Amino acid sequence: MTEDQLVSIVTANREQEATRFREVSLHQFLNSLHLRHQQDFRYLKEFPLNALHHELPKALAQHRFIPKSGIAGNAWIGSGQTTTGTHFDLFDNLLFQVDGSKAIWLAPPYAISRQQYSRKYDRFARLATTQLAELPDAVRIEVQRGDLLFIPRRWWHQVQNLTPSFTVSGFHYSRTEILTRAVPEYLRHGAHCINPLRRECTCHV
Repeated sequence: MTEDQLVSIVTANREQEATRFREVSLHQFLNSLHLRHQQDFRYLKEFPLNALHHELPKALAQHRFIPKSGIAGNAWIGSGQTTTGTHFDLFDNLLFQVDGSKAIWLAPPYAISRQQYSRKYDRFARLATTQLAELPDAVRIEVQRGDLLFIPRRWWHQVQNLTPSFTVSGFHYSRTEILTRAVPEYLRHGAHCINPLRRECTCHV
């Protein structure tokens, strides 16, 4: 069912390296995840579940792991050893590991100073140049198939796939947070997209 669908995959650690995308068929991408010789670590990030299969959102909703007030339905699918750079999200995050395993480093907000923030732009997140594994306040957690992890807003985290991995992630927030955080971020992102002089970011090459 996915043979003709084209998707843009990330071919590097977009939070800490140059942003690079490659367009491939979803079918080809999914079938290549277990190939051991692949070295250009590839990641399909923030992909709508209903674009994978129309029954997936309904099936996962039965788990009721994301509150009704949340934004649910984003898939993160990647080969082994693909990584996500150090960042924090502006909203509480629930991560559900559908298949495979990954390591997640977590650190409290005070673990990284503003001087260590990255200038690179990311929607609904803030990036840092620091490697969390090097910080004494960071903890390492492994999630396996069926695990659910709560990541509080503004907690730093960094992720590495230990095997080919399929993750569903969703943010959630209150009505007050929609006005105080979500709306300003949507406006900020809109301004970023129409700015012809936009600086380096995770969303454009």
